Amino acid sequence: MGSRRFQRHSVCDVFRVNYIHGVNLSNVRLNQFRNLAAAEVQLSPKANLIFGSNGAGKSNLLEAIYYLCTAKSFRGASDDEMKARDAEFFRLEGDGKAAGQSVRIEIAYKPGEKKRLKINDVAEPRVSSLYEQFRVVSFGPDDVELVYGAPSVRRRFLDISIAQIEPLYISLLWEYKKTLAQRNALLRDLGEAYESLGAIEYEESLEVWDEKLASVGLAVHDARRRFLRSVSDLASGYHQSLTNMDGDFVMEYSISPRLDDYSQCAFAEKLKSRRRRELMMRQSMYGPHRDDITFSIGRSDCRSFASRGQVKTATLALKLAVVEHIGNVCGEPPILLLDEIYSDFDRARLDAVSGLLSSMSQVLVTTSKLEEARDLTIFDNILMVESGKVALHGTHL
Repeated sequence: MGSRRFQRHSVCDVFRVNYIHGVNLSNVRLNQFRNLAAAEVQLSPKANLIFGSNGAGKSNLLEAIYYLCTAKSFRGASDDEMKARDAEFFRLEGDGKAAGQSVRIEIAYKPGEKKRLKINDVAEPRVSSLYEQFRVVSFGPDDVELVYGAPSVRRRFLDISIAQIEPLYISLLWEYKKTLAQRNALLRDLGEAYESLGAIEYEESLEVWDEKLASVGLAVHDARRRFLRSVSDLASGYHQSLTNMDGDFVMEYSISPRLDDYSQCAFAEKLKSRRRRELMMRQSMYGPHRDDITFSIGRSDCRSFASRGQVKTATLALKLAVVEHIGNVCGEPPILLLDEIYSDFDRARLDAVSGLLSSMSQVLVTTSKLEEARDLTIFDNILMVESGKVALHGTHL
């Protein structure tokens, strides 16, 4: 999916739109989350700066906020990894506004039990309901894995981003995963017979699951293609503004399977034509679970030819594009989390990013040193994190 030529603009132009509402959290309470044993944090609806030494807990605070919005870690960590050492559970609570309405979120996790979620004091059985409340986009040092990491990292980015703007996407994704698991189980059973006899019985049962996988898989592909089509040009524009260069930043969506005629019938025929291979492998070899994204700058593949600094700039441009796209679709920009951005970029890029902070919705920025921020006047709220304790700058909470 190549990017069309994008007219250069300032990175803060889009955030000058006068949104009617802005998503924001005003109060966050943490209990036994990583090294934050007990904390209550007051946030500004605009720009917040969080500073403290390395390992103090700054990134953990951002991770907690991200978890409140998605029930997931932006680091890809498991729930057990986020629980404080020797603790039996962790609990997060947050108050804020979304779509102009007051919202309270409570979410708790205990090993061996299902996550417990309450929205506005009402128990909610579907954790995916969080995506209809506080939308959030994060950027940090680990985001280079969008380029360098496994395809599953890029699929996870797609799925979380799309879920925040298409409420039915999570249900669609779960239906696909369930279909995939059932088809894989059948392939394992039939594969044993195929290996010993060179033939299989009940082939018609596999054809039923071929059609189901093709139907649901096609819907997942369509959602991903729509999202990338909207975000790709935006990301190219942000990349040009951040780098002051004309070299296009391009995202290409690699769809599985590759088809000339992308239809349910063609998808199912592809599965049928590769049946022998799947029976030998005893797993589904084609479908959205094998999709990927490639990134390039000036026609050169980022993974092979871009420097780490170029990759960081490209992924920041992508995240800013997602922020804009969510704002366009939902009518209000999401919360933006920027982790250790001051240590990752040169002054020109930092000045470009700093220019948007005062004109967008809620943003939280972490830094190891206050002097790295240089212009503290753009922040409405400054917090200090030290040894898992959070305090207002100069005032203990």
